[in-house]
Amino acid sequence: MTRLANRKKFDEYLNLQWQKLSREKSPISLLLCNVDFFKNFLHADDHLKTDKCLQLLATEIKSVVKRSTDLVARYENKKFAVILANTDSQYLFM
Repeated sequence: MTRLANRKKFDEYLNLQWQKLSREKSPISLLLCNVDFFKNFLHADDHLKTDKCLQLLATEIKSVVKRSTDLVARYENKKFAVILANTDSQYLFM
C-alpha cells in the first residue's frame, strides 16, 4: 500500500548493512518514525482516508532519502524506519 519495503525486507537489509559496515568500520544510522495520535484517525469509518494518509507520509519520508544505499520501510502499523548507510549523527541534523 505504501510502496515501501516491508518489515522482512527491513530486517534483511539492516542485517546485511550492519555486517558490511562493521567490516568497513563505517557508521550506520537508523531513524524510527512513529506517527503520534494516529489511533484517533484510525477510528474514522473511512479506511481509504487512513490508507491515503499513510501513503502521503511514506511519500514524504521517501522524498528526503536520496541515496541508493538507504532504505525506507514500513516498520509497523504506524511506524516507519530509515536505514542510512555510511551516516553518523553529525550529518543527521544539518
